[in-house]
Amino acid sequence: MTRDSRYDDETGLYFVSDVEFINTGRNMEVDIDHTYGRLWKSYNTLRSFPYGNRNCYTLKASQGKNKNYLIRASFFYGNYDGLNTIPQFDLYVGVHFWATISLDIKEGLFYDLIYTPPEDFIYVCLVKTGSSTPFISTLELKPLNGSIYNSSDGALHLRRRMDAGFFSNTYISVADDPYDRLWRGVPANFQQDWGSLNTSQSMDSTFIDRYELPPSVLKTVAFPLNSTIPLNYYYRNMGSSNTGLVRVYWHFAEIQKLGSNESREFTISIPGKYQSETISPKYLQPLTIVSPVITLINGSGIVFHITKTKRSKLPPILNAFEIYEVVDLSALPTDQNDVNALMNIKTNYTVPASWQGDPCLPEVPLDGLECSNNDHNSPRITSLNLSCNGLVGDIPRSLSALTALTY
Repeated sequence: MTRDSRYDDETGLYFVSDVEFINTGRNMEVDIDHTYGRLWKSYNTLRSFPYGNRNCYTLKASQGKNKNYLIRASFFYGNYDGLNTIPQFDLYVGVHFWATISLDIKEGLFYDLIYTPPEDFIYVCLVKTGSSTPFISTLELKPLNGSIYNSSDGALHLRRRMDAGFFSNTYISVADDPYDRLWRGVPANFQQDWGSLNTSQSMDSTFIDRYELPPSVLKTVAFPLNSTIPLNYYYRNMGSSNTGLVRVYWHFAEIQKLGSNESREFTISIPGKYQSETISPKYLQPLTIVSPVITLINGSGIVFHITKTKRSKLPPILNAFEIYEVVDLSALPTDQNDVNALMNIKTNYTVPASWQGDPCLPEVPLDGLECSNNDHNSPRITSLNLSCNGLVGDIPRSLSALTALTY
């Protein structure tokens, strides 16, 4: 997109050009013959990064540091480079590995991360890992309610977010979701065992739903067609999970007005990992149940069962759920004094356009830098080469703050 471009996408989202957030890369357009007739407008263009091992966006954290944000990075290849070869590369938030991007040639993908930045800005970096060129189609940052999706174990990388009462193997953007969460429908392999109900009634407006779930999602529920068995779900595509840790959020609301002789109560279980207390959702009042952090073994998937109790007259229900992988945030950023010194140099002098993100991480230092690095201490800048940047005048005083420079 050009500097002043703005438009409303078919998703209902408002996009602006990314030129204020990154200084590197090239704007490219996808090949119209590879859009397969079902492309969101935001996927028509992308930014490609043919130069440099890493390229980073700098996003301002509008709520400030130590607040929750939803970061969404979207990718659609569309044979923009004419090579008809899907690139593979890594995605980082700050110095922390987020995901390896590997796409289907016909489909776009998005990656959601719930992240609490320790500073007032957020770096999102694309890192080259082989011979192919990294790229990105869209990047979104949304502030979240501070009381939801809290995780002291790490950031939360979305693996599945499903509207359980919507039977369609597609993702949908719903206008009544204040956080623009994308919800997937139920794929065909579950539709043979699940039934669906919906209501036209509005949710109870006097009840505060901290997760602010969209009413259109809460107004539909899934239930097991065979009332004698649980509502079963399995997700086996965990792939190369970087921690093997997951957390599940189940969302419920009773949408049927139960009679005096009717009851609905159930439990949730993850075999060998988690067993909930008895759950009995109230009429038109959202309820979210959050699992503890679950440890998976060797990238195995996750299975859960929602089972009615013996005294329940009605089968269990499920309105929606989310599965998140816990992202390790233990990597140490560059020493803060070194970062401050480098920022002063960047502010006052012409430096390489690629100077965005952490000076030493991820993977490789910024152009012209060398760093010391070990697993126990923050990296330090040990060498700084500005000889090819046309600098004139006095030596910047900021250099004296780089106390780890060697000669």
